[in-house]
Amino acid sequence: MTDTNVVVMSPATPVAARARRSGTSKRIRLRTLRDVQSEMARVYRDVRGGGIESSDGSRLVFMLGQIGRVIEQIEQSEQGGGMTYEDYLREMHEKIIARQREQKELTRVAIRASPLV
Repeated sequence: MTDTNVVVMSPATPVAARARRSGTSKRIRLRTLRDVQSEMARVYRDVRGGGIESSDGSRLVFMLGQIGRVIEQIEQSEQGGGMTYEDYLREMHEKIIARQREQKELTRVAIRASPLV
């Protein structure tokens, strides 16, 4: 029994394996925001120079941006200025409760101000 709609594809060669084969295996240092910024600039130059497809460059820069955000959060939390997840939830809860109280008060004022018909 065969299915004519099935397409068999071989898995893509992992980037590290391709780099090893081409002899360009190089570990990129991404420990600081400066490292991430430098790598973003390198990707940009490669896209502009035609060495990397624009869509691949976009993906790489997006991932580098995510790494940069994580580095920022780690640095903030290590300096004591970071917000824990529990703090964030508490803050969001307070904002929601404040909005609900404000809505109730506006409703009460509107009811008192409306003329009786």
